[in-house]
Amino acid sequence: MGLADRYQELEVRFSEKASEWKRTYLPYRTPTKPVDYILVCMEPSSHGVSSDASAAAIRSGFRNFSLSREDFILHHCVRVYLCQGGETYFLTDVDKGMMKVEEACPQRARRYETWRDLLVEEINLGARPDGETAVVAIGVDPAEQIEQIHEHLRARYVGRTLHYSRTGMAHRQNAKYQDPGGYDSFRTGLDGHAYLTKTTTDTLSELGINGQSATDRLSLVSARQLSECERMLMFTYFRDFATIRSGGSLRR
Repeated sequence: MGLADRYQELEVRFSEKASEWKRTYLPYRTPTKPVDYILVCMEPSSHGVSSDASAAAIRSGFRNFSLSREDFILHHCVRVYLCQGGETYFLTDVDKGMMKVEEACPQRARRYETWRDLLVEEINLGARPDGETAVVAIGVDPAEQIEQIHEHLRARYVGRTLHYSRTGMAHRQNAKYQDPGGYDSFRTGLDGHAYLTKTTTDTLSELGINGQSATDRLSLVSARQLSECERMLMFTYFRDFATIRSGGSLRR
């Protein structure tokens, strides 16, 4: 049985676990081979979409990490600043049940605890046999969970970077203040809008999202230029991913 088939079996259990919490499982891109990087976020946001509409979108092939402008900025930064020479990556969450943003904080610790064993299985399934897959936490909450399970992983936990949610906007300026000269050089050389549009197109293709759904998602990116806040977020990822590529570790 191949990796994709084994992952689809695991997805059945993801769906069952999400149902225990009265949530809908939002599928991810199914990996077909071991990857070089696994990035772990928090939980999928419904972005105000109703349960019925979400179910219909999922049946039509909708996938997680394709719902917001920030999703595609993360994809872009992983593709451009982290993966090199044909390296591959996979994005996932600790909790796979879709929910409204305001519903995420209550019981988060308890929910995450019930998802840990499945997260271990997922990471080990997608990791390279040589144990050199790097696991990156996106945010403090996923980092706390990975600290609890990293000894059971057949992969290297390299620490955490900033979560891209808008609730963490105040922290996006930290990297700029720590390295103002580096930020100025990064900002001057950033052809972000055109490049981001291209990587978004590639991401949508890999996710199997096409037609009007792809057009709608692409419009999230192409509608306007990058804001200063978004550039600071990208600089944060640029610095942190360079540290990982050089063999270093991030903060824990």
